[in-house]
Amino acid sequence: MRTWTIRAGIGLGWVAMISMLGCQSGRVLVASEEEGEVVTLPLKKPAKNEPRRQGPNTFTVSLDSFPSRAQAQRGPMWCWAACASMIHEFFGQRAMTQEEIVERIKGASDNDEVKMAGASLFEVMLALNPEIPGERVAEVIDTFVHGGRLSLRPDLFARSFIDAEYLHSDRMVDELLGRSPVIAGLTETPESPIGHAYVVYSVTFGCASPTLAERLVDGLAGGTIVDVLQYPKYYGVRSVDLIDPDHGQRVTMSGAEFASKARWMIGRTQAAKILNDRFSLVVAGR
Repeated sequence: MRTWTIRAGIGLGWVAMISMLGCQSGRVLVASEEEGEVVTLPLKKPAKNEPRRQGPNTFTVSLDSFPSRAQAQRGPMWCWAACASMIHEFFGQRAMTQEEIVERIKGASDNDEVKMAGASLFEVMLALNPEIPGERVAEVIDTFVHGGRLSLRPDLFARSFIDAEYLHSDRMVDELLGRSPVIAGLTETPESPIGHAYVVYSVTFGCASPTLAERLVDGLAGGTIVDVLQYPKYYGVRSVDLIDPDHGQRVTMSGAEFASKARWMIGRTQAAKILNDRFSLVVAGR
């Protein structure tokens, strides 16, 4: 019988400071050892990036050209900016230097402490979406971070809870199948207040079709039943290939190691959806 182990972190994984989104930790499904039966990969939608079969129940989805965009961070806490810069280059957008990304998100400042600071998950999502006007970024960050009064549109407020906003390992695989790299925030321990951002560009995984009961058990354990019902897990991670901006080199982690360290995972598509929902959700009061 195939067995699957759910590894769930406790608390929020940060790159450097508290995220204003109040998200839960990333959840990663880890695949057991491979069985001999040949499994058909149940893709949820057509893939732009076809997975490669490595065994009866082992597949790899990889952005093979991504490592050529690897870069090292140019500030002690700029892992997030380096990750965003790599992803912009991968998508063929106008090259944005790490300095430009930091200035756009943190604002033009003569304060070296501000310039060198890390970023929240919210700021990472903004960094992934440079088409959002800079003044709108400043307005939203000011609203969320500096205590601006908020009024909520109830219909969108409800929808934001129904929509499963935060990436688990299934969505990470789905982003890669859609040719979108993923930024992952990792910490050495669940209690660590400071984390490090990596770009995930390749995942080797197995697949399964959990029963409704199994999904509900997982939902109760993680406190996210709506997420589990809407987005059942099919992919169990065997290994992950990442770019570490600390030195701009490739690293590989086993599924178990990645599961123990991953606190959140976000791709550009998912970030844009969350930001669009949040922007329409919030009306700043004065």
